[in-house]
Amino acid sequence: MNQIEKQIIDTWLINHRTNLMLINALTEDGLSLTTSKRGGGSVGHQLAHIYNIRYWKLEKYDKSLVKDLTSIKASDPKYPNVKRLSYHNERPHSSNVNSRY
Repeated sequence: MNQIEKQIIDTWLINHRTNLMLINALTEDGLSLTTSKRGGGSVGHQLAHIYNIRYWKLEKYDKSLVKDLTSIKASDPKYPNVKRLSYHNERPHSSNVNSRY
């Protein structure tokens, strides 16, 4: 893996951990908040959109990467009973990226 690939992976992992911290800090009420006066998406809709885009990119790249996953649909329950997500506080090393996630 070259230097730019390592930097891209490190940047993605930092963003991923930040998103997990945000999700864990949000309440159900917080997920329904929006700043749009025209009926734009809520915080929850925005997070679902981020997830779906990542899912579709992985699916396009290699379907085996998403075989145990599903995309989020508008008809899905708004607040499914799920456990909190975990994240690592330490900064990962690029050389071990495949063994961490």
